[in-house]
Amino acid sequence: MHKLKLFLSFQLLIIASGYGQTEIAKDGFEKAINFANYKYVLYSLTNVEEKQKFIEDCNCNENPTALAIQNAISKRKTKTIAFSKEFDKLIGMNIDLDQKNIASFLTDAVFDKSFSSKYIRIFNYGKSRKENLEFISYKNDLYKSLLKIMANYVIEVPIIAEVAEEKAVAKSKNSTLLIIKVSEVTKYNQGKSNWYD
Repeated sequence: MHKLKLFLSFQLLIIASGYGQTEIAKDGFEKAINFANYKYVLYSLTNVEEKQKFIEDCNCNENPTALAIQNAISKRKTKTIAFSKEFDKLIGMNIDLDQKNIASFLTDAVFDKSFSSKYIRIFNYGKSRKENLEFISYKNDLYKSLLKIMANYVIEVPIIAEVAEEKAVAKSKNSTLLIIKVSEVTKYNQGKSNWYD
């Protein structure tokens, strides 16, 4: 009988934890970075003809890639190319954020001074436009676009109740403590019915 109570207690723990947090899949994060990269490069181009040529050469409105962006930038725009390459390096970051936090990161936090030592070109790009109301509006629109892009890449992350040292403790009928490793629950969830033996 105490095995059944123990089993039910653990099932309750697992059900209570369930799902609730979301993250963006790695390919969604990459797509968001590439789209932001494209939009920032586009914003930096002030000459109308140059901007139009970039749009045509890149053909990046839907699914930009770092290579397409960099190849479409005029070769004489060395600072813009360097910025784009540096922005592309953000893909290598290990970030476990939801879509709102990623959108905020790519429109605000990425320009923060705390990133300046590693991403100086990105920092300088943001710093030089910090007070520009048009740029602030542009970033707000980009934020909304990023949310839409990443909506297709949201994944549910199971929440496992916090358990000290990866162990769960349950009381049996005679008040003895039984310690069950979380890995044992995993075995049970994989169809092994003798997880408590």
